Amino acid sequence: MKRLFLLPMIFFSFSLSAQTTYYRADKSGAVFNRIGISRIDEFEYVLSVEDLDNAVIRQLFENQKEIRRWERVYENRKARPGQWQETELVGAKKLSTSYFENFRLVKEEIYFENRISEIREYRYSGRDLISTVVKTPDEKVIYTTTYTRGSNGRLLRATNTYEDGGVTYSVYGFLDFDLRNQIHNYNGYSFQYNYFKGKLTSSEEWIGTDLVYRKVEQDENGEAVEEDFTQDKKIVRSFDEEDRVVREVTYIGPSKIVIDYTYNDDNLVSEKYISSDGRRERVTYEYDDEGELTESVVFINGVLTRELVYGESAQDYTETVYRNGAPFIRIVFKDNIEVENELLFSASSSAQTSSETPEESETPEESETPEEGGNS
Repeated sequence: MKRLFLLPMIFFSFSLSAQTTYYRADKSGAVFNRIGISRIDEFEYVLSVEDLDNAVIRQLFENQKEIRRWERVYENRKARPGQWQETELVGAKKLSTSYFENFRLVKEEIYFENRISEIREYRYSGRDLISTVVKTPDEKVIYTTTYTRGSNGRLLRATNTYEDGGVTYSVYGFLDFDLRNQIHNYNGYSFQYNYFKGKLTSSEEWIGTDLVYRKVEQDENGEAVEEDFTQDKKIVRSFDEEDRVVREVTYIGPSKIVIDYTYNDDNLVSEKYISSDGRRERVTYEYDDEGELTESVVFINGVLTRELVYGESAQDYTETVYRNGAPFIRIVFKDNIEVENELLFSASSSAQTSSETPEESETPEESETPEEGGNS
């Protein structure tokens, strides 16, 4: 079982005037440097900090989508600036912090679905955090994280030592002030992330000394390359001037699948062309004024095959399967699960040839049989 590692949270002290600042960050919320609002779309992870009179709200974004939030509320910020209550929200998980000494975090309590599940105690040497002890609600130690820093105080390594003797660690490499790589090791599993000027350039996964997965965000040709060595699978994506994927080629052993994309004026995919082993598939998409998908139509080798009409979500839809150009069967899906179906063929169409039996005419061809949750 893979073990999670613990990264130290970085807190800030701000002036009392209301303002929002932005920082280049990693997926834990740890920051590297401050950036202007015009640069927030340049980085995968961005942390925003809104500084109010008696509250600080921090939001962590992944590709402009919020994934974590911290809400820090002070009882009296001017009189007792080192005392506050902070709540961290990540899905059903809530972390409540309320114990501080000398402006430093000393203890945290973590809740899941409103029940305490974990306690963290922080220990310091001077101003530097040197270790974190993670305990169960009944004070039993689970593991201890120790931190190794450079001469300038920058974190270089975090080592987790478990009570059963297991050890995991994370290593951080810098060039000047720029983070260049992170390596996280979990009992034989290693994950490496490489950066250049604040942007993720590539990532790798290792099992022991075997490289099992690699992803290059963009190579020297401007293409993204993803390789899964366990399945002999490789995906190459090409982009246009607006950084949109226009072609995706998947190699699985000797097979090759090519997908070409076209976009509408709202940068939404309007058509998709798929070719593989002599099969040509074309899919068209329609959207409402809010950019929500409303309909998709599938043609195989130029013949209308399927039509999907969507409800409130992409998982709720009605699929109509066509045969010989005419509607054959209609199927209703809720949460990608079939809940209703209706045969649409007529008696005359089922008797088009004398050699076709009624049983055969009531069964869609294998290539036309819709799969559960198989909307394109």
